[in-house]
Amino acid sequence: MRLFAAVAIDEAARAAIAAEQRRVMAAFERPDDLRWTDPAHMHLTLVFAGEVPGPVAEAVITGMAAPFDLASFRVSFHGVGVFPPRGAPRVLWLGASDSHGALAVLHEAVSRRIDACGVALERRPFHAHLTLARWRDGCRGGRWPGGCDAREVAALDVTEVTLFESRLSPKGSTYIVRARAALGPAAPLQ
Repeated sequence: MRLFAAVAIDEAARAAIAAEQRRVMAAFERPDDLRWTDPAHMHLTLVFAGEVPGPVAEAVITGMAAPFDLASFRVSFHGVGVFPPRGAPRVLWLGASDSHGALAVLHEAVSRRIDACGVALERRPFHAHLTLARWRDGCRGGRWPGGCDAREVAALDVTEVTLFESRLSPKGSTYIVRARAALGPAAPLQ
């Protein structure tokens, strides 16, 4: 089972992000050089577990159904960039951040929970983002023609983490919810 943990995007944020994606698409001379993410499939990945064997997958599903002892928080989407930052780009993304580092704390908590089930996770630095598009094979000469716009595109209240199964097919990925884990109420403002 191919698994990843993410923050699902609500309809209001999804609509605003889709409008930004269209704006970004229009800035490209050859937008067909990229495979654009269907807005219905957009999510903020916290941890990608990859292909997980049956019994371990069941442990991850059970583990990811338990609530987190973390307060809910608000995340902001802004700024377009590429991975890798140097050389031929592969991914075009929209950045995500929060004012108190809660995304990074949530990423660590999810990583620990999945790791405890026996899944060997990648140890790359966490960079919160939404994938807007991927360059098609053989079309990596293009660049993001715009600058890094810092204005907020959308905001989202993060109140739960969703564990998805990703099923790949020639028509694209299908995402199936396998578990949801709630976060606690938002911390009072100081």
